[in-house]
Amino acid sequence: MTRTEFGFARTSCACRRCTISCEHVPGALAPADLPRLAAHLGYADVLGFARDNLLASEGVQVTTDQGKLVTLPTLVPATQPNGHCKFLKSGRCEIHAVSPFGCAFIDAHQSDADYAVRADALYRDLYQDRQTNGPYAQAWADLSARGMLAPPLQTRQYRLNKAMRREKLA
Repeated sequence: MTRTEFGFARTSCACRRCTISCEHVPGALAPADLPRLAAHLGYADVLGFARDNLLASEGVQVTTDQGKLVTLPTLVPATQPNGHCKFLKSGRCEIHAVSPFGCAFIDAHQSDADYAVRADALYRDLYQDRQTNGPYAQAWADLSARGMLAPPLQTRQYRLNKAMRREKLA
């Protein structure tokens, strides 16, 4: 059975152009990813899972339906010393079956329009969690307060683009 979220089917590409992101810009989690990943890895406590496995990222700036510019902080997988996703071992994802929304539902072959509609669904969910100070917002605040921060998104994207040029993928 194909995993779905927000009405979208999981993508299935594992080509180098798609997997190189695991080494530089691990995908953002959706709020529903927290309990699923925690349970998969044997954690009863979502916050404990977050502290052991995630980083707080500054996230993205989006415009709401009312035209207000807001920043939506995101949670991303922690990284190894080389910058690769902590779940990437020998080029394979250890949590592929339950991977975060940004990994499982976004790939390098999607059109800009398809990417935008999927990202918008994620952003709406993040916004709702933030408005209610949900578990995702609480985990982000806890990690941020502990200094458990992802490198700036601009830095991670620069490294990804550099690697893609080096491998002639861009």
